[in-house]
Amino acid sequence: MKKSILLYSAVAAAMILLLTQCMKWTKEDTYDFDLQFLTEDYKPLNYVENSAITGLAPAVLAGIVDQLSIPCYVNVLPWNTAYALALKSDNAVLFSTIMNAERKDLFKWAGPIISLDCMFYASSQSNISLNSLDDAKTVARIGILKDYAIEQYLTAKGFTNFSYCADDNDAFDKLLKGQIDLFPADRITAAAALTELGKSIYSVTPKLTIKTDLMYFAFNKNVPDRVVADFQKIIDQYKTDGTLKTLTQQFLGTSDFPGILQIYTEQYPPLTYRNNSGEITGFGTDIVSEIMQRNQVFADIKLTSWNNGYELALDNPNVCLFTMDRTPIRENLFQWVGPIGTNTTWFYTKAGSGITLTSLADAKNLSSVGTVTS
Repeated sequence: MKKSILLYSAVAAAMILLLTQCMKWTKEDTYDFDLQFLTEDYKPLNYVENSAITGLAPAVLAGIVDQLSIPCYVNVLPWNTAYALALKSDNAVLFSTIMNAERKDLFKWAGPIISLDCMFYASSQSNISLNSLDDAKTVARIGILKDYAIEQYLTAKGFTNFSYCADDNDAFDKLLKGQIDLFPADRITAAAALTELGKSIYSVTPKLTIKTDLMYFAFNKNVPDRVVADFQKIIDQYKTDGTLKTLTQQFLGTSDFPGILQIYTEQYPPLTYRNNSGEITGFGTDIVSEIMQRNQVFADIKLTSWNNGYELALDNPNVCLFTMDRTPIRENLFQWVGPIGTNTTWFYTKAGSGITLTSLADAKNLSSVGTVTS
């Protein structure tokens, strides 16, 4: 998923047998392409327990290799080592891996199998208030793990106030001791790390959702497309037959998993919004729901920030974002269905401000113009 985690010394670079039954097949039975499986120790997604690899992703992998008759050993390594090896090894499969703008063209992908909301956490004693990512740039120290996807993301957003930590346990320990002000993590990872420290998830408070991460099996670019397709077919099967839901409940304690189709929207009434009953509704939402109904294709509609939804749709396959203005800049970045309406955008000023605009050029002369990211 990300980068180096201190491993149990006994398995620091060991080849760990995932399933004893992986070895029961005869040579004639086995899959016709050899794969090298790589991961890190990152509880509860993939981790070592009693000298064996377990977690949500290894459980999914176990079912896949059983169906495809693939001999399966998993090499548990620090993340940066596994990531570098996956890039140069022609038969490598790295999991659980976040797909982002920097990585998506470096690998082939099967998934996603996990959806995690990454948030800025602060100590529950902290009085930090965040309304935007820019607010987080003003704190003194943000804990970060080197070479993790979130470090890449925040660096691209202009963050420089990093304080590097060894791993999640180290980061949350420093957060509780006041040695850092914020740490980006998902709730599941946070809870696991705090439990290791003898603390509760209520020792920290989420201050701002940064982004949603979708996690995959990442294949070296030289792995044949048919191999990746075989993995994807079984993953999709697990999403429709309830297998992935059961495994997600077992390992993550939640029923929320990424479907075959991901649909996101924002709080933007009257087009899309969550009403007082907690339902996502609105003009755009009703059209999307009707399209799914008529085609007998059903997916949960999720409400998120526009920036988060936009980047999910930009970086991941099978993600639908609505309602979006179709512009020349965006034209070749997405596939389009519509239009379902028209939109006229105005410059608004405070009543009585005395500002007069007769052209876009006039607006360029103002001291500032507010806008929304992406």
